[in-house]
Amino acid sequence: MEFWQDRTALITGAGGFLGSRLTEGLLRRGAKVVALIRPGSVALRSVEASRRLQVVEGDVTDFARMAQVVREYGVGHVFHLAGQAVVDVGMRHPLTTLETNIRGTCNILEACRESSPRVSVVIASSDRAYRRDDVSSFAETTPLQGGNPYDVSKACADLIAQSYATAFNLPVAIARCSCLYGPGDVNASRLIPGVIQSAAAGVAPIIRSDGTPRCDYLYVEDAVRGFLALAETLWATPSLRGEPFNFGSGVGTPVLDVVRSILTLMNSGLNPVVLGSSRRDTQHRMLCTDKARRELGWAPSISFEQGLCRTISWHLTRENSQATPAGVERRVALS
Repeated sequence: MEFWQDRTALITGAGGFLGSRLTEGLLRRGAKVVALIRPGSVALRSVEASRRLQVVEGDVTDFARMAQVVREYGVGHVFHLAGQAVVDVGMRHPLTTLETNIRGTCNILEACRESSPRVSVVIASSDRAYRRDDVSSFAETTPLQGGNPYDVSKACADLIAQSYATAFNLPVAIARCSCLYGPGDVNASRLIPGVIQSAAAGVAPIIRSDGTPRCDYLYVEDAVRGFLALAETLWATPSLRGEPFNFGSGVGTPVLDVVRSILTLMNSGLNPVVLGSSRRDTQHRMLCTDKARRELGWAPSISFEQGLCRTISWHLTRENSQATPAGVERRVALS
């Protein structure tokens, strides 16, 4: 708490699922937050107004604007979360995905490199940046690669961040998160909110795969603690510059088990429809978090069942929850 008192932190993508929670976490700790949102975006509705919160508009692909924000607001810490974050959107719009995720990261890093005094940066990467092969549990030493535009964009941004630490000694570190979930995520294209919204509407969820792929799920508040721990340690420890850190539960849960758990917790009599037709994303994805535990003192604190209960409760009590959520007028196809 004391570390963040009166420090100024810039959060790009502050209106997003993780960004809004990180904004709240920093405000609770006494930080001054510059929340960057896209022009015209309606965001940060859940964040309580505060004299320490400054909401500014800007696009991370606009270098001049990013440099202006870092300079004029006296930013000391940057959490770069902005980007195109949906795999399927990347398949439909690869150029936009690559432009936003790669150029946007370059612009933030360059704006921080040019800034004086120093600015430390935490870059949000992803478990999807790792090369899959036959590996199911990824450590930070696993090579990066990517098989679709979104995955490649995250791997590229990750490597570019490392290069700024090596070439320019910029205080930058990389957070590679597993699948985040929790209150505030209403994107029905993602498994957990999609199943909850579908069940609340009385609609049986459809699973495109055979339901066996295992994924590592991390509750959003545990991710917030991880980002903050990384930023705090990076500030005091020059040897962490350019270092990646995994944040996940370390446990892989099959897709079908996730769906069944949600339906059980919601007392739903629905049964998922398993198509078994998708081969696009059939590999298991778990993260080894030993490095974060050892060097940052971080570990997840919310069990998967606790997190699901909190997430379901949030969805069922949110405003207009009695109405059919958008996107579930018919059965929702989920991975």
